Amino acid sequence: MLVSSDPANVAPGMWTQANVVVVDASGDLVEPVRHEFLYAIIEQCVGLMRSRSQNETVVSNILQLILDVTTKVSIYIDNEDESNALYSSLLQIVDSYRNDQIKRFTHFNTDDEDKAADLALFIDILSNVLSKDFLTLGEENCSTGAKVVIHSLEMLLTIMNDRVLQMPEVALKFFRLILYLVEFSPESLAEMSDQLMASLCQCIKLGMTGQFGMEITSTSLESLTEVVLHFGVEQNKGRCTQNLAMLFKEMLPTVFETCLSNTCENSIYAESCSALYAIIAFERSFFDEYVNGLLSNRSNEKGRAVLESAFTELMEVAPEAGNRRGRVQFRNRMEKFLNRIQGLLSYT
Repeated sequence: MLVSSDPANVAPGMWTQANVVVVDASGDLVEPVRHEFLYAIIEQCVGLMRSRSQNETVVSNILQLILDVTTKVSIYIDNEDESNALYSSLLQIVDSYRNDQIKRFTHFNTDDEDKAADLALFIDILSNVLSKDFLTLGEENCSTGAKVVIHSLEMLLTIMNDRVLQMPEVALKFFRLILYLVEFSPESLAEMSDQLMASLCQCIKLGMTGQFGMEITSTSLESLTEVVLHFGVEQNKGRCTQNLAMLFKEMLPTVFETCLSNTCENSIYAESCSALYAIIAFERSFFDEYVNGLLSNRSNEKGRAVLESAFTELMEVAPEAGNRRGRVQFRNRMEKFLNRIQGLLSYT
C-alpha cells in the first residue's frame, strides 16, 4: 500500500494508518529510508498545524500521528541528527499548539469532550517525549525532551483551572506528567523561571487538596517530595530562591494534615510522610515554627504536655535530605506519634 508523504493529500482519519504502514514496513524499507519518509510527513505537519489551526479534525489527527511516532517509532532512533530533526519538528508543533490552541480552552467546560481528548493526546505526547531517551543529546544536564515539556508547561498551567481538572482523564495525565518531569529530569527544574516554578508548586498544592481524587493526591505529594529533595541537596540549595522556599513552607501544613487524616490510605499516608520528611530536612525551622503555632493554640492547651512530648519523640532524629533509611524510620515514628496524640491535636 502506498501512502502519500504529503499530509495534505491524506484524508482525515488516515494519519494513524499512514503511521502504521511506516512502522510495519520494516521488512521492505531500511531504517534511513523509513525515517526520511516519516520526517517528510512530520515536517508537513508543522505547516498544517499553523494553517489549519481552526480545523479540530486536522489538529486531532496530527496529534494522534505525533503520539504514534513518540510511542512506536522513537525506539528506532539511534543517532543525533535524526533526534535533532524530530526534536526540531516536535518543538515547532508544540509551539503551534500552545500559541494557537490556548484560545480554545478559555471557555472550557466539562461537556467539551473533543477539547479534552485533544488535551489528553497532547499531554500523552509530552509524557512520551519525557519518559523516553530518544531526545537526550550529548552530555547536556537537561535533556531536550525535558525542554520540550518545560516549553509546554507554561501553557498547560495557564489553562489547568478547576473546570479543566474536573475532567478525570486530563487531570490524571497532567499530574502524572508533572511527576515524570520532576522524577526523571529533576535537573530541568533549574531551567524554569521563578514564575513557572511558583505556578508548578501552586498546581501541586492544588492536587494535594483531595478534590480531584486519591490518586492525584498521592501523585502530587510524590511530585512535591521530588522537588524538595532536589533543592534540599547541598549542591542545589543555592539555586532555590526565597520565593520557592516560602512555597515549601506554605505547603507544610497541608502535607502534615494530609498525613494525619489519611492513615487508612496507605499510598497517601506513605507519600505525605515522605513529603513532610523532605520539607523538614530542607529547613527544620519551618516545621518547628508550625509546631509552636499549633501548641500555642488554646484548643491544644489541655493536651499540650502530651503533644510536646510526642513532637519531641517524632523529631528525636534530625531528617537528612535523601536519607531513605531515615525516611522509613520517620514514618515509623509518625505512627507512634499518631497513636499518642489521638483526639488531642487541633489545627485551629
